Amino acid sequence: MKTSIIILTYNKLDYTKKCIESIRKYTNKNDYELIIVDNNSTDETVGWLKKQDDIKLILNKENLGFPKGCNQGIQISKGDNILLLNNDVVVTPNWLVNLKTALYSSDDIGAVGPVSNSCPYYQTIPTDYKNLDEMIEFAKKYNLSNENKWEERLKLIGFCMLIKKEIINKVGFLDEIFTPGNYEDDDYSIRIKRAGYKLILCKDTFIHHYGGTSFKVSKGYSELLKDNEIKFKKKWGFTSRENMNIYFELVDLINEDKEKDFKVLDIGSGCGATLLYLKNKYKNAKIYGIDKNEKAINKAKDITKTYIGDIESIHLDSNEKFDYIIMGDLIQKLKNPFDTLNKLKLYLKNKGKILISIQNDKYIDRIYDNIYENEKIIKQNIQIEDLLVLIQKCGYKNIDGTKIKVDISDEQKNIIFNIKDSISHINKEELLIKKYIVCAEKEEYTMNEYLLNIDNEINIEQNIISILNILKENPKEKDNLLQIVDKEINKKVEILNIIATKCYENEIYDCVIPLLQRAFDYDNSNEDILINLGLVLYNIGEYELSLFYLEKINNKTEEIISIIEEINSNVIIPKQNKERNLKFLLRRIENDIEVEESINKILNEVINKELDYEEIIESITTNIIEKEKLLNLLGIKCYENELYDCIIPFLEKAYEINSENIDTIYNLGCVLYNFGEKKVALEYLEKIENIDDEIDMFIQSIRKIV
Repeated sequence: MKTSIIILTYNKLDYTKKCIESIRKYTNKNDYELIIVDNNSTDETVGWLKKQDDIKLILNKENLGFPKGCNQGIQISKGDNILLLNNDVVVTPNWLVNLKTALYSSDDIGAVGPVSNSCPYYQTIPTDYKNLDEMIEFAKKYNLSNENKWEERLKLIGFCMLIKKEIINKVGFLDEIFTPGNYEDDDYSIRIKRAGYKLILCKDTFIHHYGGTSFKVSKGYSELLKDNEIKFKKKWGFTSRENMNIYFELVDLINEDKEKDFKVLDIGSGCGATLLYLKNKYKNAKIYGIDKNEKAINKAKDITKTYIGDIESIHLDSNEKFDYIIMGDLIQKLKNPFDTLNKLKLYLKNKGKILISIQNDKYIDRIYDNIYENEKIIKQNIQIEDLLVLIQKCGYKNIDGTKIKVDISDEQKNIIFNIKDSISHINKEELLIKKYIVCAEKEEYTMNEYLLNIDNEINIEQNIISILNILKENPKEKDNLLQIVDKEINKKVEILNIIATKCYENEIYDCVIPLLQRAFDYDNSNEDILINLGLVLYNIGEYELSLFYLEKINNKTEEIISIIEEINSNVIIPKQNKERNLKFLLRRIENDIEVEESINKILNEVINKELDYEEIIESITTNIIEKEKLLNLLGIKCYENELYDCIIPFLEKAYEINSENIDTIYNLGCVLYNFGEKKVALEYLEKIENIDDEIDMFIQSIRKIV
């Protein structure tokens, strides 16, 4: 099996010589053909290349750039594989053997690449050699083929990329719109992935890369990057710079057993590069991604479950709790980071952690880039100090911040020296901080603690938000809240009123009336409570109840008087209308208002044949939120009152709405058993998951009979 090694040259003969000599020395000559495409070099490169008898040479009369030159080489290649290689590379022992081993380890692998001492997109490893001889000794020890060191990636850098020829036949040549170079490897990586093949970074293979010789770092180079990024975004709908980042530093804060089953949400996950790294590292973890760029997040669908949307506006399933939430370099782009951090607590498990990275706007690379761009140094809208305060205000605990520092080059040091006056206000240490990493833990207080804090006027706003999060997740917690208020809270009416008002504003409607009703029980003359109860009931169509409270108000505003007049003049009193009366009674039951009395009224109308079960089911389906709860409750009450014709229809409707509700299944099973339908009862009861001992004994007794 032969590999066609394609190298482009443009001057820099010394690098080209070292590259080709290393290939000859460390690669079996029968395993490769060497194709050199020269882009009109003006030094001695062409003369030297013409003297080499082991290469296929293409001499261009002008500089056609990297993509076009590579395509020229691919067109004349005879190998089973294509290896795109920069001329500023020195290859090492076993380099090609290792790469081919990984490439052909699976049919679904399309391309592979090595690590190096100098390479973007996280293909760099730390090295300590001082010359090429030491480098080769380092590589001999490093280049030991090991599949455990292969890592799937979304992108490989084209400085050394080995591709199956059959993949090129399917995917096509490099896209020449990216001439003279940059982004063509990003583009080709996406095309290989889209064709259904994997990209593998071989961390068992090291080659040396001088780096930076193909393109000079300059304002012109910066403009080239910008132009090609625009082309890339026009083609794909996103940029690889923003949507293919791997946040290693955040993932490394996850300290879990490799085999453990836990859940992670990556916010702003882009194409899923961090998700893929997580998946590689934690095989059993359940990983989810969310991003507002639909075209980017669609690239992550084959990695894991994804959501399309803006985290500031989207509402995820509050039952979907995560052990970790990751936010890489996103917090500074949010319109309202405080609200978002609060919202995320709803999706975190208790003791769950949020992991955030935040860029440092004083980092030398940002200043360095802005100088080339002739742009003013822009201060980010949120700094690390602001973030730490926000996280603390949101009630997170065990907050820990880490600085990610980097060394700077001599060129950057010169830049600093030349502009030292304009950055004199920046501490030198801050120039070396690339970003900050923050880890914070969700440590839930109890409902009791939140209410006591409000009662004592401690961080009222935040404690109310925490209570709302609890009620939104589980409206039944209102019962616990009411018990605590009864026993331990001094400002009962005031606190119930404000929480009920916030519940209404946040659409937690199940809690509003019960809280206001309890406040009314404490003080039936409090006009704020009377107004709120009257207006809420009016807005949901409970006109008779609304009128009851509004008429008790002593100091009626024009608005209240107008509503009272409207109700008196236009509304048919529920007692005169069977349908409205039924809706009225059902809503009272749902909102825990005189439950027994309301149920008895409904049952009496059934007994007197003024209502039938079909009318009740239709009203519940149309008007009630907690449908299953009411259907089960009425089914049980009908059984207790020997209204046998209604029981099964109520329970079957509840089962139709939710076939996994344990109460419904159990009630159906018991009723059918008592009606003599033991076989059908058994079919229902066997559908219950997590059966307790009592139910299990019941099932076993039926099996013996059946």
